[in-house]
Amino acid sequence: MAPLIFRSLLPRVGHRACYALSIGAFLVATASPCIVAQTTPASVSASVSASTSHVTAPNASYTGMLDRDMVGGQYAIRAFVPAWPSDRRRLPGKLAANARAYVGMFQFPDYSDRAHPLNTRVSAMLVVTPGQSTVLYTKVNGDTTGSFTDADRHMFTADTGPQAAPGDESTTFSLPLPKTAFRGYPVHVIMSPAKLSGYTQFYHYTDDDLRCFLIQGARVQGHVTLNGRPTIAQFDVSPVTGKVNTIGWYSMDCTGDGTIDPQSKTENQNKFRTDVPVMFKVDDTYVTPGLVDEQKGTFTLRGISAAEYVPPLDTGVTLADMSFMTLDSVSHHLSDYHGKYVLVDFWTLNCGPCIAELPNIAAAYATYHERGLEVLGVNLDVGIELNWFKTFLSDKKATWMQTSTTHALSGDVLAQYVNLHGRIWSFPTAVLVGPDGRVVALDGESGHVLEGAALPRTLERFLPAAPPNHSTP
Repeated sequence: MAPLIFRSLLPRVGHRACYALSIGAFLVATASPCIVAQTTPASVSASVSASTSHVTAPNASYTGMLDRDMVGGQYAIRAFVPAWPSDRRRLPGKLAANARAYVGMFQFPDYSDRAHPLNTRVSAMLVVTPGQSTVLYTKVNGDTTGSFTDADRHMFTADTGPQAAPGDESTTFSLPLPKTAFRGYPVHVIMSPAKLSGYTQFYHYTDDDLRCFLIQGARVQGHVTLNGRPTIAQFDVSPVTGKVNTIGWYSMDCTGDGTIDPQSKTENQNKFRTDVPVMFKVDDTYVTPGLVDEQKGTFTLRGISAAEYVPPLDTGVTLADMSFMTLDSVSHHLSDYHGKYVLVDFWTLNCGPCIAELPNIAAAYATYHERGLEVLGVNLDVGIELNWFKTFLSDKKATWMQTSTTHALSGDVLAQYVNLHGRIWSFPTAVLVGPDGRVVALDGESGHVLEGAALPRTLERFLPAAPPNHSTP
């Protein structure tokens, strides 16, 4: 299976989440509050050129054009450490006496080839001088010894983006790409003391470190007409090859408002595996992405039937039955628990908010199990030693059912279920399933919160009333 990489986003203010590119054996995590970056392309130059056929049958083909400028991206935090004298000598000219210099490294991975992942490394230095604009110097391909020149310099200016806070400043540099229709891979760097102050609970830095936000994961936007209606689509692009990633984010305007809602699970899908299709419903047209020609700047969408379309997980949707094996190799089906309320917790070990939530789930399980609540933990890690995992769960007092992709008999089945039927890419994701198998509450949706101190209040709304003399939170 493909690697698991978490991306920082913020679908809901105050919601803690880890985001995944792909599920598999390699784990790198951030446990952070998350923010969605809304950047505007420098120009939207491509004309709308598409098939205008009104065929809605499966296998109909629609062709669109890609813009040359990329959009969007996701926030991640990068830390810089104080520069040594040898680092400072790499800078052009002499620094002011009150200037401070910091060194760091930006990395832009491409996991399209699971066996041989690629990586673009950028050596960077920040120079902060009181009363002056911050300056960023960059060298692509990770050159940590060569001298910087004026061509490597990027000046910060006041950040005027829609999510900018007072005092924010930003700059942009571009990664060169192989021969494609795109002008370059933009990287946006933001200095924001106000936003960074909220990350201290998840990140541990020394007082000497300098932290910044890095907006990466840019996408290319395209225009296509589906049965007479213009719409837009977005695709992840590799920062190494300049090609659209076969594994990554796909987005489409499904409502006709000319924009893509970053919070919408209908309009944003994360393709974890090459064998799990991405599907969109635009009006009554169902499509899946097809071929992309980066050199010509074109892409195609292929029509699929309504029967092939799997809607994203949402309140009111019947959760597809799931077969799973507990850590003690006992076989179960989710349908075995029809007639009860089941809290399904999708989580990973390398996700800080996931671990922080275990005590809250333990308290809820202890309180509400007698009232008909079952809890199923679906762990998406692989390659974990099972005895160690059981000890870890015991220490956390996680006594409810657990299944994991680390279990040889559950791994591939669970991964495909999560990708196809759940369309789950945020961890932790908690889902409350009602007695009839329908989703009655999805964390963060429709005012329902299935985490922290709010979890008992949400459970009280749905579970049968407590018997007399039964204490509740």
